[in-house]
Amino acid sequence: DQQRNCLYVADYSNHKIRKIDLNNSTIAGSSSGFEDGASNQSKFSSPSSLTLNVKGDCLYVVDHSNHKIRKIDLNNSNTVSTIAGSSQGFEDGTSNQSKFSSPSSLTWFFWRFTRWSCKSI
Repeated sequence: DQQRNCLYVADYSNHKIRKIDLNNSTIAGSSSGFEDGASNQSKFSSPSSLTLNVKGDCLYVVDHSNHKIRKIDLNNSNTVSTIAGSSQGFEDGTSNQSKFSSPSSLTWFFWRFTRWSCKSI
């Protein structure tokens, strides 16, 4: 993250999202489990991959063992929310209907052409 001059890490076995800068810290995750909400009360289960959106204000997390894709709002006290995945399995659909089976990675793709651009989530 160039604006914040730091690196984010998915700490898989500790079930936390870490920030490496001059003051290494945990930005979200309290213990293993599933919980959206405030950063210090949120829970992850084996987060495995991260990507930062192009504006640098949202960090997206693969929550491997919860079978979900989560979002950490870096401009809103690191609040955690679920943006996709309902339970283990395979199903396309809306964010709360879709299903994943142990997702392992994600990437942010931003493509800009003369008149077209992908919009951020």
